[in-house]
Amino acid sequence: MGIESAILGPALGVVGGIGSIFGGNSANAAANSQANLIMRETDIKAKEKEREVKEFESQQKVDYASSGVILSGSPLLVLEETRERGFEDVKNIRETGRASAASARAEGRAAMTRGLFGGIASIGQALS
Repeated sequence: MGIESAILGPALGVVGGIGSIFGGNSANAAANSQANLIMRETDIKAKEKEREVKEFESQQKVDYASSGVILSGSPLLVLEETRERGFEDVKNIRETGRASAASARAEGRAAMTRGLFGGIASIGQALS
């Protein structure tokens, strides 16, 4: 039984270390997939908001025109301000999405690093 323990113990340590490395790599891949999903969803939300801004601007123009207001001076400034605010919202949506995706990627890299160093430590301990 002594020889089996001498062989089996280190072998299990090596296998565990390899598992830790693969687990870290898998967590990193999952985090990258999550980040890509966040970016796709962000793009959809931003495009939807852009469409809403443009539709609202068009509706404002129609409302002004149908009420006999000339699109110059204050009404034009209102239209421009509304548009600017809307596109500021679009910018914020994109920035928030990029930050969330970057955070997910950073978590994945951290998990990969933990898995790598944990695996190396396990293998080193098993072989010492």
